[in-house]
Amino acid sequence: MKIRQLARTTAMALLCQLAASCATQPKNTPTNGHWVTLAPETGSMIPRKVWVDDSGNVSGPSGVGNVQTGSAATVERMQKTSGSVRPPGS
Repeated sequence: MKIRQLARTTAMALLCQLAASCATQPKNTPTNGHWVTLAPETGSMIPRKVWVDDSGNVSGPSGVGNVQTGSAATVERMQKTSGSVRPPGS
């Protein structure tokens, strides 16, 4: 009985140490600058944050360069030309 309790306590202590060490990893944020929150783009309610260094250079979070935007006309054209996709219920 004591061995089982000792094993549980040891396992919980190891898990707590692992969780604490994962949560305290240093971030790769440059030290000379500040974060700026931008207004959300049209059609979104999520604001965007970018890093502005002291010389005024803007760098966004990773993956920002992979955003594709389009107009309503582009979406309408895609809907009209894709004949193989039918709306639900038809």
